[in-house]
Amino acid sequence: FFSMLLMFSAIGRLLFVLMGNPQTGIQLAPAPGSDPILSLSANDAVSLTFLLIILSAELIVLGLTLWLLFRSSGPSQEVA
Repeated sequence: FFSMLLMFSAIGRLLFVLMGNPQTGIQLAPAPGSDPILSLSANDAVSLTFLLIILSAELIVLGLTLWLLFRSSGPSQEVA
């Protein structure tokens, strides 16, 4: 949970920086022998934000499913 909060913080800062120039983005330092025109744009940051939101929703659904499974697999409380 804490790591997801840190990821939201990092993506928020990245999105804030990239919104200054959304069309051109920020040039990345190329590795030796790779494409020298790589850049990171605002679309990439928005995509990362939506992926993190979807991951959060999946984890919430997983938690609720496990809770429901735990509640339904216990012994019955009815008195015969």
